[in-house]
Amino acid sequence: MAEVETKQETNAATEPETQAATELETKADSMVGEIWIGVDIKASAEKFHHMFAKRPHHVSNATPRHIGGVELHEGEWDKVGSIVLWNYIHEGKPKVAKDRIEAVDPEKNLRKFRVLEGDVLKEYKTF
Repeated sequence: MAEVETKQETNAATEPETQAATELETKADSMVGEIWIGVDIKASAEKFHHMFAKRPHHVSNATPRHIGGVELHEGEWDKVGSIVLWNYIHEGKPKVAKDRIEAVDPEKNLRKFRVLEGDVLKEYKTF
């Protein structure tokens, strides 16, 4: 299950409810959020990050119910700017996402992706 946290500012503290509702509707297009997904694995964070960085095509072996496959489309597996194609399962349906690696920090076990194409962009403008 995905947990979504959204952050939104509004100046509606002293305005009538109708104006506040209109402002919230207008800002809905510019909402920023984070999605966190937890998956239990039997490995250390370092081992999992190494697999993600050096052998992401093995992620589907570790989480076959969630990740159907990973392909390197362009670049190198652990290099910023590389393009990765993900086949994944969400709510029982097969989905795809084409991502660009935006940041890699092995010290923090961090990898940051930006979705360029795919099913998730039907729900969100950027991801």
